Amino acid sequence: MLSGWKGETEFHDPMCGSGTLAIEAALIARAIPPGIFRKEFAFEKSPSFNKELLENVYDNIQEKNWSGTIYSSDISKPAMQTAMKNATQASVFKNITFRGIDFMDYPTVSQGATAVINPPYGQRLVQPGIINFYKSMGNVIKRSFEGSDVWVISGNLDALKFIGLKPGTKLTLYNGALECRYQLYKAYKGSLKSKYNTQ
Repeated sequence: MLSGWKGETEFHDPMCGSGTLAIEAALIARAIPPGIFRKEFAFEKSPSFNKELLENVYDNIQEKNWSGTIYSSDISKPAMQTAMKNATQASVFKNITFRGIDFMDYPTVSQGATAVINPPYGQRLVQPGIINFYKSMGNVIKRSFEGSDVWVISGNLDALKFIGLKPGTKLTLYNGALECRYQLYKAYKGSLKSKYNTQ
């Protein structure tokens, strides 16, 4: 929701892992409330719980038909299988296109798309490897996402500096206790300075 995506353009989750971002995007696009498939909520055990009110909320859900495009991709085959299983359980499998793609080979996306990338933070990669990975990620953003909004969330604040693009928006979020940055990159051709000088 912080990305501002409302289902009107393509959505890309290029390092999908278990598919959380793509599934949440599909739920937003179809106006399906998060948690709707849970069997029970903790608040139902509260002495002040109003069962009739909850049933009224369920009865007034206006789920939408939606024919947009969401791409969920990952280089890992097990990750893709997990993402597809999770999307099926969330009843949004039909709304997501799953692709086994190495992010470094990501195809050019449609203008005006939104991407949210949750790359490795570095716990599993040695420092030189993570720096090179983030540098390469910046090159792919510039090459394949021109004219689109690319959000990157990472708990490796040092590695983010190596993307090589200036973020337009920076937000601080937490993944559990881990402080993360959620940053927006507007992909464009050439340098930003020359772009504005031309205008």
